[in-house]
Amino acid sequence: MSNFNRIFKSSVIYSILGFLPPASRFFLFPIFVNFLSPSDYGIIGLNATLTAVFSIFFTMGFDSAFGLYYFKYKKNEKVLFSYLSTTLLSVIAISILLILITIPVGNYFFSLLFKDKTYSYYPFGIISLNTALLNAINVVILSYYRNSHK
Repeated sequence: MSNFNRIFKSSVIYSILGFLPPASRFFLFPIFVNFLSPSDYGIIGLNATLTAVFSIFFTMGFDSAFGLYYFKYKKNEKVLFSYLSTTLLSVIAISILLILITIPVGNYFFSLLFKDKTYSYYPFGIISLNTALLNAINVVILSYYRNSHK
């Protein structure tokens, strides 16, 4: 297979996979309108926002650095996998440390940031933190697969 065909095929696959989450929201919107209240939509929006903010702090740019230095280490598979595992462990360690820091002060900050007391640190903040942790791990793994054309 020529290099152009391989790149084209990869681009099409990434485009389709990138389109699926917004498309699923579009098709599920009528179902959500029937079952969720405006307050529920607000909670979903706040959780999505907090997850995005936490994800920035959890990755600390390690995902971008991995993509940058991947090509420096790709010729030596042993070093590349050491680099991948170090990056993943760093992201996981930073994430867990930040989660542990937020546990004792989470309710206090949520009471300062949000007027509605129904949106509390337990369970919504914990859900956002866990989702951000999984996203941080996922983004490093996706960077590896994207750079290795898998």
